[in-house]
Amino acid sequence: MKKYEMLVLASIFMFSTTLMAQEQTPSQGKKGEIKDDKRGEMSERSAQKKAEFMAKQLELTDAEKAKVQALMEKHDAKRKQHQAEIQKMKEEQKAKFEAEQKEQKAELENYWKRKVSET
Repeated sequence: MKKYEMLVLASIFMFSTTLMAQEQTPSQGKKGEIKDDKRGEMSERSAQKKAEFMAKQLELTDAEKAKVQALMEKHDAKRKQHQAEIQKMKEEQKAKFEAEQKEQKAELENYWKRKVSET
């Protein structure tokens, strides 16, 4: 009789552990996806939508909302300008790196040509 009781307890334990493991994995994935979506949405919002959102949250007047919107537009312009500068710098660095690679390759080819011609 004890054998059957132990068998039943072991099977219940295994079954409950399996159910708990299956429930946790999908819920964690969904939370991560939701966070990513919210972050992406916020960065793509216009200055007007951001100002409206802040006005609702902070109960701002129309004048304050206009000031916030102007400030957001100013920051968006600076951010876009900064991103353009960074992109330009990346392109310059990439071109410089490619030129260095070509130079190294040419030097190696010359070295091996001399090495082969000596032999």
